[in-house]
Amino acid sequence: MGTTFFFASAAALVTDPHTYKSLPYDPMKDFEVIASIAEVSFVLVAHPSVPATTLRELIALAKGRARQAHGRD
Repeated sequence: MGTTFFFASAAALVTDPHTYKSLPYDPMKDFEVIASIAEVSFVLVAHPSVPATTLRELIALAKGRARQAHGRD
């Protein structure tokens, strides 16, 4: 009998069960975390034409345009 190691992102174990109707595995029962290999950073980027240079400005811009996006203006 062999041993299989599975390197997975959060998507395979956290997001996928909520995204797909059925999976060939149960992330809570079929796997045991033995080590954290890496920590991933995320970045938020926008086109240079977007008039926001900080996250706070981007959120304010989005909130201001929310009514427009939903056809309320």
